[in-house]
Amino acid sequence: LQTTFEHIRTRSTAIYKAKGDATNLYYMDLLAKMDPHSMEYASYCFAHAMQNGFYQTKQPLAAAQTLYQQLAAHPTLHLYPAQMTQEAPPGFWENHQYTTMNLAPALQKIRQQNLPILGLYGQEDGLIAPEQITTLTTLLGKEQLHHWEHCAHSVFIDRPTLFVQTIVNWLSKHE
Repeated sequence: LQTTFEHIRTRSTAIYKAKGDATNLYYMDLLAKMDPHSMEYASYCFAHAMQNGFYQTKQPLAAAQTLYQQLAAHPTLHLYPAQMTQEAPPGFWENHQYTTMNLAPALQKIRQQNLPILGLYGQEDGLIAPEQITTLTTLLGKEQLHHWEHCAHSVFIDRPTLFVQTIVNWLSKHE
């Protein structure tokens, strides 16, 4: 995750420089001085990622547009984020060291046990640095990592048909 945070900061800084956004450049300087292992640092990185559209595809396909519209119009789904408290994120961080998590060793161990792993990523996922995709390809194998166009962070919404087909095909190979 530290690579993800650095990637978000680098991309956000470039966007703010291109826009001449002195206020957000100031905030990026403050962020650079924070403890990179703190939950506050992670939260601010993700806030900048959201502000800069790193979670969304630039040109969503029709199926994704329909799903996003349905989600936005749903009578109760918007209530769930409002019910979240501040206790869960710090509690999660304290018990799981969220901001320093590195899953590479666990993935290597799983692969050594010949257990199947499937990686699904969007090419427009602004949270994932290109070098992370390269590392994942090496760890998982080229056939096990899918890196889709017209897709960002929510692969299951951005490419629902491809997502389901890929899962079904993968499961049928690993029954």
